[in-house]
Amino acid sequence: MRPYAHLTPFEREKLMSLHNNGKGISETARCLGRHKSTISRELKRNSFSGCCSSFVAQGTYRSRRKVCHPRRKLDDEETLKRVRELFYFRQWSPQQTAARLKEEKSPISISYATIYRGICSGAFVCTYLKSVASSVKRLRRRGKRRRRKTAGDHRGWHPFMFKLAQRPKIANERRRLGDWEADTVCGTIGKACRVTLVDRKSRMLLCRKAAAKTADCVAGTIIDMLKDLPHESITPDRGCEFCNFEQISAGLGGTKLYYPKPHQPWQRGTNENTNGLLREYFPKEKDVTDIPDDVIKMYVKRLNSRPRKCLHWKSPYEVFCSDSLRLG
Repeated sequence: MRPYAHLTPFEREKLMSLHNNGKGISETARCLGRHKSTISRELKRNSFSGCCSSFVAQGTYRSRRKVCHPRRKLDDEETLKRVRELFYFRQWSPQQTAARLKEEKSPISISYATIYRGICSGAFVCTYLKSVASSVKRLRRRGKRRRRKTAGDHRGWHPFMFKLAQRPKIANERRRLGDWEADTVCGTIGKACRVTLVDRKSRMLLCRKAAAKTADCVAGTIIDMLKDLPHESITPDRGCEFCNFEQISAGLGGTKLYYPKPHQPWQRGTNENTNGLLREYFPKEKDVTDIPDDVIKMYVKRLNSRPRKCLHWKSPYEVFCSDSLRLG
């Protein structure tokens, strides 16, 4: 069976000639190799005052074709403006944007696949996103590769430290607030660093600047950050800056620290991922000594109000504080 195809300009020209010469529908259909219903519909749609013009018919056909296709979501200026704002200024991923707008029953309905296509096709190009390449670079993952490290590192290790295998099951299953993963994010070597704590259940981020990447400074910063918050356990990095486990435990009323094996960052994956998000605002090798605390707090607040797929599109703040916000 011949697949259906629209009439071509040549076929319309021939149809006009046959029709204006008095040929019937059946005879015209045989000459064109088309079904007679196709010829009948064409004459009803595109003949005027009994005369059929191929030029007028082709123009009418093109006009109808323009409006019969579904309109693309990002062709709407308001939708494009809102999605682009969340993507660029608030660093939301396409999936976070689509899911949170749906969660809040926004009039804007769009899928994350449509947003990805818009980014790659150049729909987001504007005054602050100069090209498709600059738009793509704003996406979370940039294809960075990790270097493989050898095992057997015992830095900062003490025989009385608790191992990660000893951490309570309830902490492993993320069923309570107060189980924190800890790390430091350095800027310029030898200067101030940022201490980050991420709650395993809510993904709530705490970040504060320490004067130096030393065991005493880091321990004091952790105690100061957690003293008024739930603190059931802490899972830090194996670095020497976290070796004052006795000082931290005593300052927090006996909270235990559980240390993973060397070179296994996936054991603290929540913290590692969050540090990657923080790098968007504070690139590597950037000195943080002179960055005001208010600036750090502003970016931490922005991350804590970002919806997460693992939290069913709630933000870390909403889960940690049992509160609801209007984010979209």
